[in-house]
Amino acid sequence: KEGENLGVCMIVEDFRQLGPASQARMVGKSRVRLLEPPQLHEGGFELGRFQAMFDTPLPLNELAPVLEGESEEARPEETIAQIALKCTELMSRQIDMLGPGSRYVFTQSCGELPAVFRRRPGSAIAFTSPDMEVLSFWLLGAIIMDASQRTRLLQSTDTRERLLACYGKMQAAGSKNVLNLPGSDSWMHPGQSSWSSIVLLVMIFALLVAKASGLFDGIFGRQRGMQTTRFM
Repeated sequence: KEGENLGVCMIVEDFRQLGPASQARMVGKSRVRLLEPPQLHEGGFELGRFQAMFDTPLPLNELAPVLEGESEEARPEETIAQIALKCTELMSRQIDMLGPGSRYVFTQSCGELPAVFRRRPGSAIAFTSPDMEVLSFWLLGAIIMDASQRTRLLQSTDTRERLLACYGKMQAAGSKNVLNLPGSDSWMHPGQSSWSSIVLLVMIFALLVAKASGLFDGIFGRQRGMQTTRFM
């Protein structure tokens, strides 16, 4: 199937020995395409041949820096640079909604916004095609997204498509947090769908009604009575 021969080349950024266990922090370097099936090496591990895979390079006019105070009407079509800056603004708002603890967890899980996009917008900023590719993948991993759409975007070589998908997701969320925190992929998480929240509320309401009607007291009372009879 398409995409089954794709993987990620990882580099070890940090390694710590914590008693009997160890902890490694790894960062993706690039996507890779497997060119031939891996073979078992004499050292006991599999070794295969792969090729690095990158997005289609962007034209220079798409990467032109956005000047401070420049109006959107100044350019006939929205460039990648403009879309990227809008994405970073929306992401900053998302992160600002987190408390200190959640922000720490998010940073540990997803890392920080790529360095070039943490600077203040202005004429001094010059973006490159790899900058945009890195940002698009970081955003894709940092927000909640449907699994099938995420897989398709991971396999895509279109940076613009990936950035627009992330921008649309954050823009549609508005004041609702859509950051990919641990547990955010649970069906009970409000960011998954409105139906999950409705089902959760119905379940809580049903439990409260059962408690108020004494249903649980009757069930547990019968169980205690049966246990007493056995002992007697």
